[in-house]
Amino acid sequence: MNLLDFQKFPKPPKPILRGVSHLLACLCAIVGGCLLVKIAPSPKAIIAAIIYSTSLILLFAMSSLYHLPTWSTKQRQWLRKLDHAAIFFLIAGSTTPFAMIALHKNGNSLLWLIWIGSAIGFFQSLFWAHAPKKVSVVIYILLGWAAIIYCPEFYKSIGFIGFLFLLAGGVAYSVGAFIYAMKWPNPFPKVFGYHEIFHAMVIVAAVSHYILIFKIIKSCQTCI
Repeated sequence: MNLLDFQKFPKPPKPILRGVSHLLACLCAIVGGCLLVKIAPSPKAIIAAIIYSTSLILLFAMSSLYHLPTWSTKQRQWLRKLDHAAIFFLIAGSTTPFAMIALHKNGNSLLWLIWIGSAIGFFQSLFWAHAPKKVSVVIYILLGWAAIIYCPEFYKSIGFIGFLFLLAGGVAYSVGAFIYAMKWPNPFPKVFGYHEIFHAMVIVAAVSHYILIFKIIKSCQTCI
């Protein structure tokens, strides 16, 4: 069998639930984002809420747009790039409220670190889209956990319970990334496979961080 013969075989169908969870999450993110902006008590809090909410909505919107319909090969290539690039935007967007509000000493340095790193990852997704999957996952995890260097200040600012929510979100993202890289477990490939588990872990992580960010934004009474 030569390559031309191989290309004649159709690609296996996507799992039935591919992209469904992120479409629902996108709708929830729109509502949650509007609520977050509404309860923000200061201009600084409003800016942080808008940046974070936009990144969250964009991630789920791009994911559902990429995964739900059936696209041509060329369309899929472009949407895949945008889908992966949106992950870096979310990393930066999720970190922004913490850096702007929760960190009093090192907020600006964290903003520079995360946004420069995310910009590099963003352009890597667009212009080196065929990088090995495990390489991309390592970049996601390293950048996502970069804020750990400010762990003591985070703990002092958001408290024990808040830190647990922050940690839970980070762990959920990391577990999801591991499942995505290893393509395991893959329980029901035709309905709900490893990729759907990855998407579910992203939602769990996003909810955990949203709860914490909601609290941070709402308590920003003295932010200038």
